[in-house]
Amino acid sequence: MSDAPFHHSGPVTIDGVTYPHAEIREYRSQGGLRSWSGSLSFHANSQPTGFSPDLAQAGPVKLGLLDGRAGQAFLSMSFNGSVWTLDIQGTGPAPA
Repeated sequence: MSDAPFHHSGPVTIDGVTYPHAEIREYRSQGGLRSWSGSLSFHANSQPTGFSPDLAQAGPVKLGLLDGRAGQAFLSMSFNGSVWTLDIQGTGPAPA
């Protein structure tokens, strides 16, 4: 296993719903602690099948990569009238 920080740019699934593109990165503090976070956005007229605006209220969600790796994350969501943005804050190990 590589010691390089985790980075993913591409599709993810969140609680079984596939989102076409997310950016997720792992960060390390000077003390060696690791955290990971990211975001994804999509237009309201092309929202993924199964998307729910209540998703962020569900507590931690399962975030999966298409290769089967997965992690747990909290979401915060915003909508500007045309675009949904989901901010992802990982909890526990990154899906690396």
